[in-house]
Amino acid sequence: MALIYAFRDEAGHWHGDPGRTGAAVEATLTFPAGCAGPFAGQTLLVRTAGLVEATPGSIRYFLDDGTTCYATREAENRLFGPQVTAARRHERWPPPAASGDTPAFWALSDGDRHYDLTVTPGPGRSAVEIVGADRDGQVIASLRGHLPDGDLGFVAALLREATGPAPARSRRRGRWSPQEKALAVRRHHEGATVEAIADELSRTPKGVQYKLHYLGLAPLPRPARRRP
Repeated sequence: MALIYAFRDEAGHWHGDPGRTGAAVEATLTFPAGCAGPFAGQTLLVRTAGLVEATPGSIRYFLDDGTTCYATREAENRLFGPQVTAARRHERWPPPAASGDTPAFWALSDGDRHYDLTVTPGPGRSAVEIVGADRDGQVIASLRGHLPDGDLGFVAALLREATGPAPARSRRRGRWSPQEKALAVRRHHEGATVEAIADELSRTPKGVQYKLHYLGLAPLPRPARRRP
């Protein structure tokens, strides 16, 4: 997991463990004016690295470049000083805006890589951010975008389908809806095959062929030939 283990204040003083050797990533973290801690109103230079042996703190930090991480327990204590207990009630830093749109976040790590998912609600849609880092804190993946309200679960199901074995698809039977008819007509005019249309509608190719014939767009399916 990538952790902040050292930081430099605007006076040029280092805090934490700046003498640590090994790969590290530098970024900035801005403390809003009037917030808790001795560094209110300052932009700190922070160093992060994948520290498997370190004890992480409980606050998730949103860095100025849009990435997120945690800090070692020691660095977290130094970031807030006597106000660290009050700061830990926020669970994230900087605290969310007073608008009430509190982001939700999830984290997953296997020791070699760490991924964070942040979903920030907005009017009618949510901002979604996924950031991945290796054990040294180097960013290896970054995705940002927006989803309509309620569609996060739908996209999660799509990702599960894309990464797992394709489930057996059941074929619809019975009455066609107006939407199905419209899709079949449009795809037929676009040059799609009967098989492709059948897959999109979860119907049998023969059923699609009969429907296109009924709509005046295709001949009747040929009867299967019997072997002599």
